[in-house]
Amino acid sequence: MQAIQTTNNILAIPDLAHQWIDQERKQGLAEKSLDAYSRGLAHYLSWVSDQGLETVLASDVLDYKFYLQENYSPQTANLRLSAVRSFYRFLVMNNYLPYSPAESVKSVKRSKSKKHKRKKLSVQQVRTLLDSCDNSPAGVRDRAILTLMVYCGLRVIEIQRANTDNLETMLDDTDNNRLVLWVQGKGRIEPDEMSVIPLRQETVIREWMNCRNGNKLSDALFTGLGGRSKGRLTTRSISRMIKTRMIDCGIATAGIDDSILCAHSLRYTALNRAISASGDIMGVKELARHSSIETTAGYIQQGNRINDPIEDKIEY
Repeated sequence: MQAIQTTNNILAIPDLAHQWIDQERKQGLAEKSLDAYSRGLAHYLSWVSDQGLETVLASDVLDYKFYLQENYSPQTANLRLSAVRSFYRFLVMNNYLPYSPAESVKSVKRSKSKKHKRKKLSVQQVRTLLDSCDNSPAGVRDRAILTLMVYCGLRVIEIQRANTDNLETMLDDTDNNRLVLWVQGKGRIEPDEMSVIPLRQETVIREWMNCRNGNKLSDALFTGLGGRSKGRLTTRSISRMIKTRMIDCGIATAGIDDSILCAHSLRYTALNRAISASGDIMGVKELARHSSIETTAGYIQQGNRINDPIEDKIEY
């Protein structure tokens, strides 16, 4: 299958994006839509860069769609996919590319169901997953990644974006040092949201820092361990590691729909456990780094339906 060159030529030409927007403007697209398209393309190009892709296949655009599905609303996902399709069509029409790798990637289906599409892990399953990590460098790294997801509710993209200098120690009111990670969350351009590492889990993060400190080739918090692959991990490799460990532990089954038990299930589990333990909606909103309290309330509502169902209050 022929691949589309990206970083080395086509997508590295900045004027192409301006030409594309000008063409869409001449075809009557509203300025508000043009602005959304520009931001959508910028988001896609940033994702391509994060993945370290030198070429783009249709399967890569499909991975981008899955990433959007996991982290954004269907409306946002489809708007960004529309921008990507439009840009690639522009490249094909103007003979920059022979074909579009995005043309066959369909939009995200909008679900009317209120049922959450993720499945949370049980306490024992979380313990089993963490215990699957041995004391090898890879095991220490993976345990740190899993810890940030099941205790701090980090997203895969937030794990992938994290740098070593985002870790910081801060004093609490009792003058104790607390380890925090500054997170570049969804839709953010810099790490400006704080995630506090639980006291009993700080050693897990520090153990990984001791392992990775020999890697001077990358600023990334989580890196590869191979001779020529010591750069930043991709979102794909992080998600694959988590899914593989789930399968190896018997938590997930190969062939089962990845969207039910996947990397995002760990964040979903963390938020549900926080809700069950505290009932503090504002605290859970801070942990989740949700922009809207309604989003957090959706987790609480579903959690309460199981933990304290109104049906149990009915007596005759």
